[in-house]
Amino acid sequence: MTFKQKLIFMALGLVFFSMVVSTAFVTWNVRKQNAASTDRQLEKTFAMVTQDLDDRKAQAIAFAQKLIPAADLGGNLKFLADYKGKGEQQFVQQTYAEMMGKLFSSFAGTGYAQTALYDNDMQPVAYARTNNKETLLVYAYTVGETVIFRQTRITAADQLRNAVWEKAAAAPAGWTISKGGDQPEQAAADYVIVNRAVGLQAVVPVIADVYNPETEDLEKKQIGLLAVTGRLANDIVNRINKFSGAEINVYAGSKLGIGTFPEYPTLDPGLWTSGRQTLTVAGQPVVIGDLEIGDTGYASGALQLKQKDKPIGAVVALYSHAVARQNTLQMIQLLGIVALVCIILALPVTMLVARSITRPVHRASTAWMGAPTM
Repeated sequence: MTFKQKLIFMALGLVFFSMVVSTAFVTWNVRKQNAASTDRQLEKTFAMVTQDLDDRKAQAIAFAQKLIPAADLGGNLKFLADYKGKGEQQFVQQTYAEMMGKLFSSFAGTGYAQTALYDNDMQPVAYARTNNKETLLVYAYTVGETVIFRQTRITAADQLRNAVWEKAAAAPAGWTISKGGDQPEQAAADYVIVNRAVGLQAVVPVIADVYNPETEDLEKKQIGLLAVTGRLANDIVNRINKFSGAEINVYAGSKLGIGTFPEYPTLDPGLWTSGRQTLTVAGQPVVIGDLEIGDTGYASGALQLKQKDKPIGAVVALYSHAVARQNTLQMIQLLGIVALVCIILALPVTMLVARSITRPVHRASTAWMGAPTM
């Protein structure tokens, strides 16, 4: 190989090496930026999630607070408390029926699944549960120490006039309340499981004017508790999916309740321990990690939903790595084209430079070789 050829190959090798190093660095940097961008996007997505859930908690509390005066629950509870143990009396039964009618009119068609009323001793008083077809109405009263339940099913308010209130052996399934210890004195909302899906339950105190014989005046006093429960609907996941571009699933336990990505039906319990970092969004920990679902990789974020500090579900957001990988591949292809163009452009320049260097050397060498010896 001649000196000229060596110069050409060395120059082209340097160009090729520089392009390979540049491509590797740019690829690494793009991947790093894509990962950081995805993490920021997940953080923004969960900011939307937590804000939406907080808004729904506030809306549930506000609805429950409006339901109390709308159905005159305070006045009815105060009246019924005076006849506790004497529930079979006709005018007491009539009071229950009227209260249930007002409760149905104020509750039906609101989108909430059920509501339950308790007296000051946390004993059941009234219950309503609705679905797309009918509403179950139940009230409870005492005769002596015995609790008796009566129930009816209706589809419209005008059916209450002729409703038959049948005795029930026990409270209907689902007539429970998320509580612990003493009766809550402040309005609050918590996550619960409703029909195998995650829901929200707002609990608000029922306040009434009660006569105080010591002060001989009326005083505001808590005389009961109202709980309103509703499922998280698809509108929350659809709205966040629309604005964030992420797939959003809500799990009850480990099973998918609602979501935009049914291809991930069961929550991986290792999601909470295999994350690469934990972000704090609105004061709540969000675990960031990576998942392989089928043949596709996803960046994932997971937020636990808790009832009284006990995990009962989760919200999971997923961003496909396919988009980021496609962007990286396009960048590598572009750099490859640039490298090829640089080599093509460098080749004649390299040959010209190599010729300009080697020609004087060749002349000098030829002259030296042809010079007479002494």
